[in-house]
Amino acid sequence: MPPRKAAGPGASDAHEARAGGSGKTTIRSKAIPPTPRWQAVYIGQTCIGHIMRRDRRGFEAFDINDVSLGLFPDPRSAANAICGKPSP
Repeated sequence: MPPRKAAGPGASDAHEARAGGSGKTTIRSKAIPPTPRWQAVYIGQTCIGHIMRRDRRGFEAFDINDVSLGLFPDPRSAANAICGKPSP
């Protein structure tokens, strides 16, 4: 039986490995799970804002009153904006 070809998301990163001479093919992927679309930001048990992933545009930070604080390149920068810390 010929080896199966990888298909679907992350197929270009998938590689095939033979399983102990049994003739079975195992497909493993190096794909990284996506960042959640929405994340709450807390200090202790108090929610101080949230972050929304905006696809290729980056991450948008919102304060507790749902006022946008802007777009940021990564979730850490967005969280720092909510906390009032300068971005590194």
